[in-house]
Amino acid sequence: MKICRICNNSNSNRNLLLHEKMYGLGTEFLYIKCDNCGCLQIAEYPENMEQFYPNDYYSFDASESDDTSINPVISYLRGERLNAHLNKKTLLGKILETLIGKAWLADPIGSHININSNSKILDVGCGHGLRMKQWRNSGFRYLTGIDPYIESDIHYSNGVSIYKSDLMNFEGEYDVIFSSHSLEHMPNQHDMIKNIHRLLKPNGYAVIALPIFSEALWNEYNENWVLLDPPRHFYIHSDESFKILAQTNNFNIITKTFQSTPLELIASEQYKQNISLVDDNSYFTNKNNSIFNEEELNSFGQKIKSLNNSGKSGNVRFYLQKRN
Repeated sequence: MKICRICNNSNSNRNLLLHEKMYGLGTEFLYIKCDNCGCLQIAEYPENMEQFYPNDYYSFDASESDDTSINPVISYLRGERLNAHLNKKTLLGKILETLIGKAWLADPIGSHININSNSKILDVGCGHGLRMKQWRNSGFRYLTGIDPYIESDIHYSNGVSIYKSDLMNFEGEYDVIFSSHSLEHMPNQHDMIKNIHRLLKPNGYAVIALPIFSEALWNEYNENWVLLDPPRHFYIHSDESFKILAQTNNFNIITKTFQSTPLELIASEQYKQNISLVDDNSYFTNKNNSIFNEEELNSFGQKIKSLNNSGKSGNVRFYLQKRN
């Protein structure tokens, strides 16, 4: 594959050999860096990708994800408090905010878009649905998820449902489609965005978080930059290639935010030392046995904050609105 799948450029594209590092497998994969739009993409989609998604893969973490039903009255009150937090203020919502504080959102999905507690939300690539359970507890009422790698459909007693499906084969109509670090795992990017557009109501929103190629982090870590994650990440978009992807498929980009965390630097530094995420001396396996001291960990926090503030980090969330 020498032609960019995003912009169709075939001139001066570069070959890059990247290796699987999360599990320390070292398997080699060929990627293409587009000279026109800047998108980094896997040359050929591997067969049997399930082998690279073992049961302990992080998106399937069901910790804190207890199956607890919610009393309808409590659900209504949480919804009113959430609406107040989202600037849809009612008298009851204002009272609840005063008495028990603002709604806590584990993931600020309501930022930059016009939604409320009754908005229908689809979470794409949600694993076992921990994030949606947190949203449900915050007051959102209509939550659905899809993930092609779960064993079977899941229906929690609090009303959250998750289906073993992908975008291509799913039906419905939603106010918001949320995708947090899922799009980069999907082949045929234009088809994926077209299906997000298909599943949205008129003027609906897509909130998409994904890695964006960071020159600063590539220059420092090269293939040890953790967000490359071959072969699971088929695509590492540039800002320009994501703009092409969105606009070609009838979306307007409202805004974007930079959201990298110190964990990105910790993992990348480990890769430089040939330490996978699952090794015994990995910070992610045993913090007390890791190679980092407290001073180093604090420096990672300061550095990633600076990269986020300057728009040079690699973890970006885009807010899109459907053009009809």
